Amino acid sequence: MVKKEITPLLAATLKALVYADLFDYPLKKDELWKRLISPKKVSRRTFWRLLPGWQKEGMISEKNSYYLLPKQEKNILIRESGERRWPPKYERAKKAAEILAGFRSVWMVGLTGGVATGAAKVSDDIDLMVITAPGKLWLTRILCWLSLKTVGRLKGLRVRRPNDQAPKDKICLNLFLDAADLKIDTSSRNLFSSYELILVRPLVNKHHVHSRFLYENRWAKRYLANSFPVLRTKWRRLRTNPADKFLNYLAFLAEGFYMRGKPGAKKITPTQAFFHPRDLSKRVLANFSKKCLSLGIPLDKNALTQ
Repeated sequence: MVKKEITPLLAATLKALVYADLFDYPLKKDELWKRLISPKKVSRRTFWRLLPGWQKEGMISEKNSYYLLPKQEKNILIRESGERRWPPKYERAKKAAEILAGFRSVWMVGLTGGVATGAAKVSDDIDLMVITAPGKLWLTRILCWLSLKTVGRLKGLRVRRPNDQAPKDKICLNLFLDAADLKIDTSSRNLFSSYELILVRPLVNKHHVHSRFLYENRWAKRYLANSFPVLRTKWRRLRTNPADKFLNYLAFLAEGFYMRGKPGAKKITPTQAFFHPRDLSKRVLANFSKKCLSLGIPLDKNALTQ
């Protein structure tokens, strides 16, 4: 596809389209600008000035206000179909978030995963992340689980369990973070997790914790600089009540014993819990690298991970 020398900005644009193509998700003009895979911010004016030239050269296609790789116009129908399926799933997510918001220790509920993009597959479950008050992650997790199993069921919600082979429309509480420990571990910092981070849709956001979450994970700017807003540089240090910390640790030990041997637990600590039935990051990044190289797009493999 590529017949000319590629500038860093063109490379950032093509990589953004390649990544979107992996999910059959063509991008609108402003979405493409925000998702440029670049460690440096690019002004809209500069980007929009160069975009028509790349289209004329056949590097990029545009149809119905969507930008995508050449000969991938079929993905427009896939995205539009996903957008029509999205509203009912989003309403389910909001119902679940309203239930969880009733607990003082729930500071944030965010929609993540595929449904967070604004499109959905028929089989998609509804992934939620929960940020809790300091020192109350595992105690809060018990409350969240029980409330969705009881009150949630009365409202037509169902919770996904480990090994569930029929996840369609079920609520999956797949990520819990303590507000005092929001940084994603260094070993998990890569292009895939950067995209997951910027796509989170806050449904409940107490104490401005979503902004704090982005600030603590500003490392992701090295991949997606245009996606990050200007954030405050200082945050009040959060303190954990010793009694809460002790009770939380007991709950952590008890739940850890219960979950021992069960699939889907990627990382479990007193202040962070990641539950993912499938870890897609390695496969997505491998496919991304393969496609970039097949299209002649220069790729610094060291830029995929820190």
